[in-house]
Amino acid sequence: MVKGEHVQKVGVYSDGRDLQYDAQGGRFYLAGQPVQTEHVIGWDQAGQVAWAGAETRQWFDALTSTTITVSDAQRPRGRVAKWVKIVVPLVVIAALASCCVLAAYSARSSSTGPNSKAQTPTATAALPSPLEVSGLSATQFANAEKALKASGVTNFRVERPSFRGKDGSVFLKVDSTDGNVAATYTLTFEGDQVDFISDDEPRTLYSHGKPQADYVFRSDIPSTQSLKPQVEAAVLSQLKAPRSAQFYDQMTVDRPLGGSSDGKPTFTVSGTVTAQNSYGAMLDSNFVVSFEVKRDQAHKVQLVIKNVAIDTKQ
Repeated sequence: MVKGEHVQKVGVYSDGRDLQYDAQGGRFYLAGQPVQTEHVIGWDQAGQVAWAGAETRQWFDALTSTTITVSDAQRPRGRVAKWVKIVVPLVVIAALASCCVLAAYSARSSSTGPNSKAQTPTATAALPSPLEVSGLSATQFANAEKALKASGVTNFRVERPSFRGKDGSVFLKVDSTDGNVAATYTLTFEGDQVDFISDDEPRTLYSHGKPQADYVFRSDIPSTQSLKPQVEAAVLSQLKAPRSAQFYDQMTVDRPLGGSSDGKPTFTVSGTVTAQNSYGAMLDSNFVVSFEVKRDQAHKVQLVIKNVAIDTKQ
């Protein structure tokens, strides 16, 4: 036991050892032996002493039957209590920092030590080639490329495998964005050779080993803005008072290259115009201008207006 007027008993272990506090020296004593102040973290809400440090932790764990309890009157006051409030957070932060440093050093040692294995980058699986996706033989795929290019399809993607029809013919669908207009083409094979290529209308652009000279691609159609003067002229020719006409800005290509009854590629442009009727009243009318697309002898695209339909709103 430590004696002195500044020493007070603040707790008792179940094995009879006393915990004392020297208010003058600011130290704790356990069974007469000094306990370093940094080993005492503080006091919990139940009035129990919380410990830190290997030595005092062993003492605490050995006393499993009970823990030290301290009454409010016995709790240390003054300098030590204030010191504990300041030092405890610093001790905890330092301990956590030490753990992080040790963990980082351990990880570095294990990765760079003599028995460590070199880290190799993870290999990225290579994407299958168009030939692999198609499922065709190398000869069939080479002939497909030649036939498509001969027909004017220079850029295409293979995103699904070929398939076999009931008659045994092999079919392959490819996607193209030539001229920034998406299209899907179906190739039909006879053995290793391409027999037909058709689009999704369907219209034939390759037949029996030869491209169709009069085939028109969607990208051959001028933009709506380019078609506007020709469309407006066709509509004005059908109005009662063409000088009064005012066209809405928006026009729409409704059916690009949808086949006509005679098999020629056609498309329609629709819009709205405001004009005077026979009685001088300004009325809105919806119009549809039908174009037929064909190639001349020099293979240049020509647009021919086949019909102008005007529906006046009442």
